[in-house]
Amino acid sequence: MGWLEDFAYTLVSQYGYLGVFIISFLSSATVFFPIPSHIIVFLFSVNNYPLLIGLLAAAGSCLGEVISYGVGRGSLELLERYEKEIEKWKEKINKYGMFALLIAFAATPLPDDLLGIFAGITKYDLRKFLLATFIGKALMYIFIAYTGSLFWEWVL
Repeated sequence: MGWLEDFAYTLVSQYGYLGVFIISFLSSATVFFPIPSHIIVFLFSVNNYPLLIGLLAAAGSCLGEVISYGVGRGSLELLERYEKEIEKWKEKINKYGMFALLIAFAATPLPDDLLGIFAGITKYDLRKFLLATFIGKALMYIFIAYTGSLFWEWVL
């Protein structure tokens, strides 16, 4: 994965804040294929504005998650025979609050791609999906950016 990390570092060093947005988008758009966006956000925030970096990374990542949602929506026809099982899972997840689950999965290392696919399968409202995902990603990336900004000297 060395070439991928080199690509990410080069993109951010050449495009700055826009590079952070692009790397975060690519990181979330590639379902199950990791791109080191967390490391990029941590390192780039050292001498820059961590709040802006966190928000740009969250926006890029949120838009990238639409791919997972789209995979779920696109697979509806393939999953018609599992409609009853999907409805059971939908009821269980709605019981605990899909919005809250999306925030929790987006803000942590939990597999938010899988939840995004499920949100698409169950036709969860796309606006709510984007809002919850952005909130979770913003919490995570702002935390990472401020950690990089405030504790870089300590890490060294």
